[in-house]
Amino acid sequence: MPKDLESRAREECYNYSSLLYSKGKDKEFIHDSYFEFFLARYFADNINSGILSIKDAYVNFWSYEEDAKLWGLPKDKEWRAILPSYVSIILNLAYHLEECRGQRIEYGGVNIFF
Repeated sequence: MPKDLESRAREECYNYSSLLYSKGKDKEFIHDSYFEFFLARYFADNINSGILSIKDAYVNFWSYEEDAKLWGLPKDKEWRAILPSYVSIILNLAYHLEECRGQRIEYGGVNIFF
């Protein structure tokens, strides 16, 4: 039975792509920069389509809440830090955003410029 074009393309990519390699039953990118590019593209597509806001992505995916007491910070606001693994993804993201280019997002004392 013939496969649809999308299934065939996915199979070709998994079987013959130089971007992926097999690790047990899983496929992984040959280099982290490919992963970062495609993940940034995924976030940008969701932000550009209105499914996700930059603020929601920052709060729910790209950062974690800091312990104000541990760092001696005022407890009257939420303190967040960007997860180290998302820094290069956020840098890649700026190239894919449409309306957000040139914007500054401020959240919890952190400024993110796109």
